[in-house]
Amino acid sequence: MPRLEIRLIHGNIIAVDSAAWVLGICQDVTPSGAARDVDALLDGAISEFTARRLFSGSAGEVFMLPAQRHAVPVEAVILAGLGAFDRLTSDVQQFVSENVIRTLIHARMDEFVCVIFGTRSGRSIASALESMLRGFVRGIRDADDNRRFRRITICEIDLRRVAQIRAGLRRLARTSLFDGFDVAIDERPLQAGALSPRERVAEGRVREGPVGEARVSAARMTAVPVPRDPVYLLVRREQDLLHASLLTAGDKATVVSGEKTVSNIALQNLLMRLERLDLDPKELQLFGLALGRLLLPRDVLALLGKMPDRHVVVVHDRESSQIPWETLAVARNASPALAGGMSRRYLAGNLSIAKWLEQRRREKTLSVLLIANPTSDLPSADAEGRRLEGIAQSHPHVQLTILRRKEATKTALLKLFQSGDFDLVHYAGHAFFDAAAPESSGIVCAGGEVLSGRELSGLGNLPSLVFFNACEAGRIRRGGRRNALRKRVEISVGLAEAFLRGGVANYVGTYWPVGDAAAGAFAASFYSDLLAGSTLGDALLAARHELRRMDSMDWADYIHYGDFHFSLKSV
Repeated sequence: MPRLEIRLIHGNIIAVDSAAWVLGICQDVTPSGAARDVDALLDGAISEFTARRLFSGSAGEVFMLPAQRHAVPVEAVILAGLGAFDRLTSDVQQFVSENVIRTLIHARMDEFVCVIFGTRSGRSIASALESMLRGFVRGIRDADDNRRFRRITICEIDLRRVAQIRAGLRRLARTSLFDGFDVAIDERPLQAGALSPRERVAEGRVREGPVGEARVSAARMTAVPVPRDPVYLLVRREQDLLHASLLTAGDKATVVSGEKTVSNIALQNLLMRLERLDLDPKELQLFGLALGRLLLPRDVLALLGKMPDRHVVVVHDRESSQIPWETLAVARNASPALAGGMSRRYLAGNLSIAKWLEQRRREKTLSVLLIANPTSDLPSADAEGRRLEGIAQSHPHVQLTILRRKEATKTALLKLFQSGDFDLVHYAGHAFFDAAAPESSGIVCAGGEVLSGRELSGLGNLPSLVFFNACEAGRIRRGGRRNALRKRVEISVGLAEAFLRGGVANYVGTYWPVGDAAAGAFAASFYSDLLAGSTLGDALLAARHELRRMDSMDWADYIHYGDFHFSLKSV
């Protein structure tokens, strides 16, 4: 009878010596908690892999990172994709756990350490523990022909959860789950010291794990700042039914879900109100309140209002992509995009791997490619070019390359895009949008040629950020043509998808043409903060506040797809 040892340890996963550390990662959710501590020891490898979309987090996806050359007490770190956080069922968790075991067995590893998958997604400790162990045992039974596998170690920092896991293990040991195994459940005692693992490392204390000494560098742990976890608003629309789930943040993070019936007529009537707004921030707030009441279930909206200082990541499908989420208000004077900031992630498969040059982030110069009015019919695009040129001249570390009008041919742009010489591309001109094939959407070059996202997918090096400011011959609002604003939303979101599919890591765009004064203030604030090393999320939030102080509703005009933690400069 094969022997299987299950160990329960009160402590951080990074303190335990083993063959592998196993981390569960939800799709479109930035790794946090134990994964963030491991990431710090791997010099940011997990953050980079997820930001580059090398690891998508799809349910059942397994990524193995060799770790022998890092100062960590394991041979490998395994990332296990849990899928979307609102669809992490018992069956999904068992499937993921089974794939993890198969990977370990084929790698000839006979033990690993993990934290329980899925407890942040609203599942109870007892339910998540049972699902995870059922998957592990099923994988061992099916794949371990040589009966080589011997140990599963579960780590937990919170004492209350340790007690729940202990009770769960004892209960499961009395069931048929482990039939055919000689199972030993071993609980290791609480380690000395009440400080957290990060605090104990910072104090330079010796940390000996119960099954070996953790070779952890205090300098490396304390040098990495700990960002605050965001909240995630996941929305899917199926005909007239809108499903919304909110993943909260903090030690007691959970998932609240619900759905509302939202007819196309009701949504379009509301969006028409946005087109009629007379540039009045007070009217915009009323619109945002109406948007929240129409689209979000009461529990989701109320809980979102209780976390006003958290960044909100809106994860959406194509059907709900054209909703102006940045205008959302959860209460009077409470707009998430103005409070903790807001960014977006596209709930779509097969997005291209993001292709930026890491060495550019280590250089002090912010290198910008400006493409201004390539079709020669947009005076506002020429003004945008002059405005950014003035900003560049006031910052010695901004290097600006400008292609104006007829200079901006498709051939010239393709060559510059793939050169690896630029941190970002700022485009002021016309957009081409193909609703039937969004990847064919792109920017209009001189002579009317289109540089599409599909054509970028074959290039090796791309800028970290594309800033798209589609200009118009005249402003849409104040008596513009019917449905024009909704069309602009569709185009902007379509371009975001095209560039993401082409391999661009981050995209910033606008819904409606921004007023000249607001555009200048936003650009000055945004680019100054990027140069100072701010993340995209912080730079966008500061620029929104700059426009709000000007009493301009254009603070809600900007959208960001990508990683809000991303910094164009790491120096």
